[in-house]
Amino acid sequence: MLENDKNECIKLEENRNCSLICTGVVGQGASVSLCVAVRRMIYVYELNRTKQRYRRMKDITCPNIVQYISICNERLCVGYASSFAIYSVQGDGSAPVG
Repeated sequence: MLENDKNECIKLEENRNCSLICTGVVGQGASVSLCVAVRRMIYVYELNRTKQRYRRMKDITCPNIVQYISICNERLCVGYASSFAIYSVQGDGSAPVG
């Protein structure tokens, strides 16, 4: 059963032409992140219980068009046509990890 089945739909205006989304638990279970891919950009949001329901955390500019995204072990795995990168979901930097 849903916690609250009377939730309103939440619209993310800045994410028109979204091609992929993923969610995952980060911060050792402290929060949930929503990642939205739009061409060569990934927008990372923290989902929360405020009136707005989310907070934009960071924008990641990718070198190619994003074809796959997933959160695994608190890292964002991003796949391109012939390569991949791993990014930190938390923090300020948007450079690949490792």
